[in-house]
Order: sequence, then C-alpha cells, then structure tokens
Amino acid sequence: MRCARGLFDDGARRPDRRFERCAVVGRPLPAGIDVGDYSVEPYVPKQGDGDFGWAAEGNRMVEAVVLPSDVDPSLTRAVKDVDGAPTLNGYESQSLHDGVRLISGTKVGVSVGRADLAENATKEVRIGLYRYTDAEAVSKEMKLFESAFSTKPKVTLPSASDAAAAEHVPGEVDAFVPVGALLVHVHAKGRSLQESTSLADRILAVQIPAAKQYRPTAGADVPRLPLDRDGILSRAVGMAAESDEDRRFIAALTPPMYERRLADNPIVPHLREAGVDLMGWNYGKVMRARDVAAATRLFERLEQTSKQPPGAAPPGLDGKIACRRSAGGTDFVCRMHVGRYYAQVGSRDLTDAQQLATAQWVLLTRSP
Repeated sequence: MRCARGLFDDGARRPDRRFERCAVVGRPLPAGIDVGDYSVEPYVPKQGDGDFGWAAEGNRMVEAVVLPSDVDPSLTRAVKDVDGAPTLNGYESQSLHDGVRLISGTKVGVSVGRADLAENATKEVRIGLYRYTDAEAVSKEMKLFESAFSTKPKVTLPSASDAAAAEHVPGEVDAFVPVGALLVHVHAKGRSLQESTSLADRILAVQIPAAKQYRPTAGADVPRLPLDRDGILSRAVGMAAESDEDRRFIAALTPPMYERRLADNPIVPHLREAGVDLMGWNYGKVMRARDVAAATRLFERLEQTSKQPPGAAPPGLDGKIACRRSAGGTDFVCRMHVGRYYAQVGSRDLTDAQQLATAQWVLLTRSP
C-alpha cells in the first residue's frame, strides 16, 4: 500500500492534517512527517524475471571491467552516455560509437568510459564487455567485425594478436577481442593514432586477463541469480513503476560495481574509508558501512566537506536528515545515517527531496 498525497487511510481528503494518519504496511507514520507519494514498503526485487536476471549478470561482468585510471591515472572523468549499468539491447551498447554499431545477439553488455577532461578531452577510453550464449556465438560476431574492418586501416596490438582492430575513425582505435563467451571491445582516442594505439594496447594488456577471470552464469540459471544481498535493496526507497531504463540501474552493488558507475566522484574515497561493502541502488541509495561509528563518520565528513549551501531539513526530522544543494547547483541532496547504514537521495525540487528523504529515513529506522 502506498501513502497518497492529500489522502488518509480511509481515502478522505483533509488538507490541513493530510499526513498525520497515513499508514503503510499497517504501521502508522510518526506524526508530522511527510513522505508525499513515496512508498515506505520494503522493496521486493522481481526474482525470476529474465531481464532483472540478465541485469544481475551484467553487474557481475562489470566487476571484470578494468578501471581506465588503473592504466592511465589521467583517465578519471566521466564520458557522456556511458554509465556502467547493464544494457540488454546490443544496439544500445555504450562503448560503441556511431561508426561501429554491429553488436547483435548479446544477452547483456556493460560499458565503462573515462576521459582526461570533462570537455574537449584529449584522451578517452571506452571498454565494453558483451555476453553471448557461448564462444561459438562470439566467433560468429568476430567474423562480422573482421569483415566490416576490412576496408579500414588495420592496427596492430601486441597485447591482443587475435583482435580485430582498426582505425575506424581517423586517429582513433577500435578493437574487438574474443574471450570465451565474452566479446571485449576497447575504443581509444588520443592526440594521435600512435597515442590511441598505445592506449588501446595498454588497456587490453590488463583487460584480457581480467575478462578471463569472469565465470559466466549458465543461461538457464540467470533468472535464479539473487537480486538482493542481505536485504540492502529492501532498505532503499523503490520505484513505483519501473521502466526498462529503471531496470538497468536497480541493483545490489559491490564496491567495484558502483565505482564503475561513479566516475570522478568525490564520495568514493570516503566510502572506502568507511568500509562500505554493499550498496542498494534505487530511488534511494543505501550503503552499508563497516559499523555504526563508520556510518556516522561518513555522514559527518560528507557534511563537513560539502561546500554547498544547506537547505531545510524535512519537517519533523531536523537533526536526523541534512539537505543541501548538489555540487551542480540544480539539484538537492539529502543525507542521513541510521545504524551502520548511510543513505542519500536527490531531486531537483527541495520539497520532493525532503519527502523522498523522509521515506528513506522511515525505511532505515524500520530495518536498522
């Protein structure tokens, strides 16, 4: 059951006291707080759903994607439209560009992109892992790329003698390498073809061994992959109606998974220091710290280091939730900690952010 704005449990409209008696899952909300239209029912993943299962497999795969900054420390900035979340349609594969759009027959793909600058980058890398039914299907796909690249200047990569690699775009390198049931793609852009080639070769020298460590889940077992871990998703505010796009992002994530989604994000060092080992990614973002003290310090340090002006805390929760403008200045971010869990939510509207934060606080206090 959801709490509708302006409605009590009995459906009557009483605008002057509209939230006082709103109850969810048979439990009344504390007087004076406002969750708006957000649900405080624990989120229940759609276990057994094929798309969610393949998305879970994609999140397993993204752990095998090398962080470009581990090869070139200057590659820390986000690349537009490359978000680290799984894609279930080969034509939406994010490591590819308009000149290379041949991926087909994939079950799931994941892409990580990093550049040296947020705008007008001089170096950029996109790494994609694409899962097929088996190595034979990958071999067939490789033949398509070899044919498509036959008219392009070939590129030699010492670290990947079996790669289909070419200068598909002037000065840039695209390389495809088969690794079992995975097809590895690297797109490298430098200030010259020589630099692009060197960058692609250095990335593949690390990425190929990492991809070989991935153990694919059998297709029949994919729907049975666990979608939640230790109830972390049940603690995060869930989406009422999930679109195909939403399904890509909703997940229980390990640190390697979410660090591949969070390019150049100043929160990452703080999460590492707090010993965060699990994140529930939904409307709410919930992170499990090492212990209560670590979660408290994480909250305090993020508040202390924030340079953004504060916004009003949600009604009735002053001192429990802190809201501020985001670094970009267009959104509001609200933070909280309950037990060993730290959570944050955001919205472009302060009232909406307050309501979402209140719903998140209710969920955490009911499952500390």
